[in-house]
Amino acid sequence: MTQNAKQPERRQSPRVPFKGQVSLQKIVESQSGNVFEVQGALELAQTLDLSENGMRLKVEGNDPVGKLLKLNIPLPKDHSLDIFTKVAWQANGTCGLQFVAVGPQVRKWVRSITQGKQ
Repeated sequence: MTQNAKQPERRQSPRVPFKGQVSLQKIVESQSGNVFEVQGALELAQTLDLSENGMRLKVEGNDPVGKLLKLNIPLPKDHSLDIFTKVAWQANGTCGLQFVAVGPQVRKWVRSITQGKQ
């Protein structure tokens, strides 16, 4: 799915269905301009699908394209993953998030889902 049906597909890896609930928070630049800070109340969103490079969510709000968000994904056994993302597109109550600064633990988890190992 693209923001505009006339735009060519830009996705680099296939999506797989991934249903669940995540929490997200906005990331803002600090007043000094040198650091980014997680701010604001937690918002809940439904995941729709996942790829190695990002995720599609059903959302209530309208975060602008380019906005940085921190996602918290609950895992079994009271664990969770924090993933930093950027809004790539938004349309009709859904948005596409691009993963940024992905560490090895997150990459391993994403691959386990996209390759059907979980």
